[in-house]
Amino acid sequence: MTLAPWWESWLGGTDDSLLLLDYFEKRTPGAVSLAEVLVELHLLTPLQHGSWARADAWFALPGMPEAHFGLAVEVVIDLSAVVVECIHSGVVPVAAFGPAGESDGVIDIDLAASAPELVLLQSALGSFLAEPGRFEISEFLDGDELQELTSHCTQIVAELQAYLSAAPAT
Repeated sequence: MTLAPWWESWLGGTDDSLLLLDYFEKRTPGAVSLAEVLVELHLLTPLQHGSWARADAWFALPGMPEAHFGLAVEVVIDLSAVVVECIHSGVVPVAAFGPAGESDGVIDIDLAASAPELVLLQSALGSFLAEPGRFEISEFLDGDELQELTSHCTQIVAELQAYLSAAPAT
């Protein structure tokens, strides 16, 4: 997997990561756009307005109680890594993101992102990289941990940029 160097390091190892995977397992199967996911997670508007540093990310799916994420920044970082994986691999099994036996997910993540959506993710990660202290996660990590997380984010931004640069102009 493309995101293997990041997943379970600082990405994928949190309750928010597991809740994001649960979201993908529980939502209606099939292809979905990044914009649709961001709307369902209540992140699209905060991302578009640059007000997501302490946003409340959550979702409610039929037959489930509302599920709230702890830190929106973890969701955006994890979702960005999932997008990169989908760009490189296409459809990705949910189980591929967890240690063997931890996810019984048999569905796939089929996540499509338009160029403007990818730019939105890049911009969001860029704002985190520029001022990580504005984000709640900085309250839970020491300097070395935050530096490692920002290093992973820098790599994800580079992957998104490489894809955008290689994509044919429309």
